[in-house]
Amino acid sequence: MRRVLSDSQLQRLVDHKYSSAGRSFIEPLFQPYWNWLVTKMPLWLAPNLMTVTGLALNVISSLVVLFYSPRATEPAPWWAYVGCAVGLFIYQTLDALDGKQARRTGTNSSLGELFDHGCDALSTVIISIALCCAILLGNFPELMFMTCFSGILVYYCAHWNAYITGTLPVNTFDVTESQILIMAVHIVSAVLGPRVWTSKVTNPSQMTLQPV
Repeated sequence: MRRVLSDSQLQRLVDHKYSSAGRSFIEPLFQPYWNWLVTKMPLWLAPNLMTVTGLALNVISSLVVLFYSPRATEPAPWWAYVGCAVGLFIYQTLDALDGKQARRTGTNSSLGELFDHGCDALSTVIISIALCCAILLGNFPELMFMTCFSGILVYYCAHWNAYITGTLPVNTFDVTESQILIMAVHIVSAVLGPRVWTSKVTNPSQMTLQPV
């Protein structure tokens, strides 16, 4: 069978050490919660299992929205949007915990990081499409394409930067903030209905008072 990675690529994987620079705005607020929650995880729980579980819940909840809105133009039931928000929150939490669990159990490795980023890449696509369904962006195909493409492009560029420089950049508005914003969009769609995003806003200057 043909080898996928050469010896030099395998050695680069072995020598790789995770490094990041910068701090996002909201993530430090979540760190105490994540640090507390990881201590409640059993030591036998494999970090990769946490990664896969978070990904699976995120994918399943997103597929439910896609089932009801296959063209991103049909409203889905309110509970589907709530499920999507909950699935994304669990994914975000487990994605933050898997690395901590790996260091806690002494099982952290470059291969585990590669697996984690691979799951993140897949999740980026699913999250982008589910977001488009939540705001009925299928009514605007060009904008839907740009929304999905921009999410994938930002993820690719960040890891391309990490490949070149050896350090993954973290911006003030980064992954955690984006995920919270997307969860908020799903909750708004569940409460007010997804058509709220396509409703026309009345120009205040054109409003007139009607006698009671």
